[in-house]
Amino acid sequence: MSIRTAPPDKLRRDGTPVALRQVSLDGARLLLTPEEVAQVLAIGRSKVYNLLRSEEMTSVRIGGSRRIPVSALHEFVDRLCSVQSAQRQ
Repeated sequence: MSIRTAPPDKLRRDGTPVALRQVSLDGARLLLTPEEVAQVLAIGRSKVYNLLRSEEMTSVRIGGSRRIPVSALHEFVDRLCSVQSAQRQ
């Protein structure tokens, strides 16, 4: 069994590859990184930044870091579902 790993420049400080990090939405964390949001939504990191830039998804800044509240992620998905549901009717 082979395991995909990220290039060395894509490793976190603890040595785990960025692409293979597991993200859990079990309620323990309040904020996610854009990379984690991209993984949860199965979209690219650039798309997440585009959503943040266009204010379709809410985020906060902590120093120089951008974080997305888990609640904002749920609101975004709920909004997508309701818009698409309304378009079908």
